[in-house]
Amino acid sequence: MAETVKMPESADEAAAMLRVGAAWLQGNAPEVLRATMRATADAKDAERYRWLRAQHWSDSPLCVVADPKDAVKMARCCPSGDLLDIAVDDAMAAAPAVG
Repeated sequence: MAETVKMPESADEAAAMLRVGAAWLQGNAPEVLRATMRATADAKDAERYRWLRAQHWSDSPLCVVADPKDAVKMARCCPSGDLLDIAVDDAMAAAPAVG
């Protein structure tokens, strides 16, 4: 459970609290930045997944195909990894999913 932070009662107390916070952030900035960047990337991945889940094979620009070696014809584009992220981002921008 998160701690309750006491509100400062004076400007000096507030300044002292800010100094402590600034010192902590200075010592932990790389970890805070990495965690923030990871959380941002995770949120984008979740948004992509929700969008892709909402697509239907019959009318969407992208869909998931089971057993692609048997189901996909030669010379068709089957993006994965970063290329899949780009394809989903482009499709999301062109036609956001409803729901």
